[in-house]
Amino acid sequence: KLLGYAVESTATSTKNSYQKCGGYSEEALSAIKTVYAFCAEEIEKVKYFSELKVALDASITSALFRGAALGIMNSVTDVVYGLGFFIGAILIEQKVHNPLADGPYTSGIIFIIFMEVMQGM
Repeated sequence: KLLGYAVESTATSTKNSYQKCGGYSEEALSAIKTVYAFCAEEIEKVKYFSELKVALDASITSALFRGAALGIMNSVTDVVYGLGFFIGAILIEQKVHNPLADGPYTSGIIFIIFMEVMQGM
């Protein structure tokens, strides 16, 4: 959900920025004779690059949000892995009674529990 929100919110702003930039370049190219007649090529180039800078900044922001969201998701997954292995090791070491198997927890049962928890995420 976090990654979806990051992608959706930043993709819209990036798309709008590039559309604005493309619209500006299309307008300048359609009026190329007028631009050339007034020797305004440099002015149009500066305006286009300023629009392109806005689009680039939006793309960088989008990439940062996507990377952060993906990093957080992977971190949470790794923490759950570590916690599962830690608790499983404690249950096996202390020979805690498993009421379903009517005996102590084994590595196979811990693995099954661990996989079920990961499926639930």
